[in-house]
Amino acid sequence: MCAMGSKSQAEAAGMPPPSIHVLIVDDDERVRSSLTRNLVIKKGIDVVGEAADGVEAIAAAVRLMPDVVLMDVKMPRMGGIEATREITGRLPWVKVLALSGFFDSALMNGMLEAGAAGYLCKTCGTAEIEAAIRHVAEGGCWLGDEASAVVVAERRSNASSPSPCASIGGEPAVCTSSELTPRERNCLAAVAS
Repeated sequence: MCAMGSKSQAEAAGMPPPSIHVLIVDDDERVRSSLTRNLVIKKGIDVVGEAADGVEAIAAAVRLMPDVVLMDVKMPRMGGIEATREITGRLPWVKVLALSGFFDSALMNGMLEAGAAGYLCKTCGTAEIEAAIRHVAEGGCWLGDEASAVVVAERRSNASSPSPCASIGGEPAVCTSSELTPRERNCLAAVAS
């Protein structure tokens, strides 16, 4: 798990954090029900709605104004990449967390470029999903173990080409390549620090 961010402002002030409103989007009703059932019992997390595809997700996000959207990547009518782009374009404060069984770099990059704050495996545990929701709600980035492995493998396979990142005096690498999207540069900088 790669997670970057800071202590919540509420925690720093000694107050309980406000509830995080979550919208769950997946074309499989069993997955939606299971996620809802497992998250509604978590203190400080309120599941405010569910959607079965990207079209429903956009409408629900506009109507319900969630803090975090758990977004499946591959769905009928409209997939997660297009829905994420639309939601983050209309509601830039909403954090999208991809939840998928697919871990190829094209899908992961597509979700991150569309504005997703993280990428998780559907088979990860409720504790990791809860931690990721809380983390991205505070402005952090989250990559589950499977997603992190894809990123590392991709970077290693590109090791023979010139590196788009430079390390200066032992400081964390700062990405300067136009090959990376602004979102990818932010996430990499956060992971490096």
